[in-house]
Amino acid sequence: MRYGVSYELDFALSCLRSTKLKSHEQNKKINQLKEYLNSYAFIDTSLNPPDSIIKCGKHAVNIIIRIDEINNTKYGNAFDFYELLMIFLNFLKDSYTIFTPPCITAVLLIMEHIQLLKLLPDGQMKNDKESFCQSIIDVINAFTNQSGEHKVKKLLIDLRGNGGGQVRLGRQLLNFLFPNVGHPLYQTVDMTQTDLNKQLAKITQKLTEESYNTSEIAVDIDRLEIKPNFYIVGNRKRSTFSEGMKNNITVKLTNPQDILIITDDACASICSQFVKHIGEKHLGRIVGVGAPYPIDKDIRFDVGMATSGSVFNYKSVQEIRSNEIYDDYEINKQKLPKKFYRIGTDLTWSNKGGYGFIDEISDQLLEYKIIGADFRVEYFPYNDSISVEQQRFSLYDEVLKREKELLGNDTKSSSSYISASNNDSTSKLKSNAETPPIKCLSWEVETNNTQTPNNCKGCLRNDPYSIYGHPCSVRGSSEAKGRYSNGTAKIG
Repeated sequence: MRYGVSYELDFALSCLRSTKLKSHEQNKKINQLKEYLNSYAFIDTSLNPPDSIIKCGKHAVNIIIRIDEINNTKYGNAFDFYELLMIFLNFLKDSYTIFTPPCITAVLLIMEHIQLLKLLPDGQMKNDKESFCQSIIDVINAFTNQSGEHKVKKLLIDLRGNGGGQVRLGRQLLNFLFPNVGHPLYQTVDMTQTDLNKQLAKITQKLTEESYNTSEIAVDIDRLEIKPNFYIVGNRKRSTFSEGMKNNITVKLTNPQDILIITDDACASICSQFVKHIGEKHLGRIVGVGAPYPIDKDIRFDVGMATSGSVFNYKSVQEIRSNEIYDDYEINKQKLPKKFYRIGTDLTWSNKGGYGFIDEISDQLLEYKIIGADFRVEYFPYNDSISVEQQRFSLYDEVLKREKELLGNDTKSSSSYISASNNDSTSKLKSNAETPPIKCLSWEVETNNTQTPNNCKGCLRNDPYSIYGHPCSVRGSSEAKGRYSNGTAKIG
């Protein structure tokens, strides 16, 4: 095959399969891959998955057993062997764990009659941290200023396709938008104790000691004291998917009904942590948008993806092995895995796992914990006849219409509304109703006009709602009982 020349797919595959697998290559590759994947943050979860199918058709994968099965098979060429490794790792729910076989990066697959819409940044957001923070402040102030000309009743935060960014900026934004977010603001994150991770932890320790006042640092979970050796001590263990039985009360300081978070499930990394944090603590209403799933219309919708604590890769490991700058970190480079057998082979994996932000799921990995949208909007994003900006405004209009249909109190707009699961009519307002009841999501609390200025003690004793507000009529005894089978919130 020649560079820059197009070939038929069958010919290209036959050419790739002409590369022979060396006699010692298979065992060597398998052993190296195991050495890297031992540091995978979620390697244990595949042993006890919550369901046979995990979100969007992703199957549970027992990593160690599957690697051994691949190794027990004989292959006539290198391509088929490496292809199986790639496919099995792509079955993992964690989208950051990617194996790239050799030669693949040098081949492009040309697909006719398919167009891709590539959205680029418009240049409005700043690159430096200070300007980024100031831009957020300016935008929020412009829309929330009571006397401003741009005052709005609702804020829509569009997170579709957001690939994430710096952890601390996401946390600061969350704290700024939702002052009632409470503790913890930062996520509990840890990693498995392996030879590779222990060496990487030395880098974290040194950076914490030298840059504790300017960079993200590791702290003790209970005392919140700076703990440079957090990832080296290894005093944490987890029971995969154990359920907590604690209760939690959060006093609301702002009105979650005024904020709509829009996500298409392609909100990743810190973006996913951001939106799942909002969903766990019910800081705002979350809207899931996208085309319906034709096989199962009641399938669960996760508001975010790739929610691991951090990602590492093969090339960075080799950089640490070869670069003298890391000699001062007291790293035992003999403990680091060596180069792959063939040039062009690559691997990325999640090396740290993050847990839930509230007591009930503080021992559950957010990568696997599905946080459902409160309601959904079926939306087909691509339309050549209108501009991208017009499509965006059209979506926002659909979101607001759907919210009004489900939760609005305008009896003229509709005589009934459909449940968020789209299965049955849950309520019908009488045409002669003078004052319709306030509709709410299962987790929402009505606090307007509940506080009494005098006699607070008696008020608390005789009417607890005057302090905590009136809960929605469909609130369940648990979060799950307040939601439909597809994860959307019940409406009361």
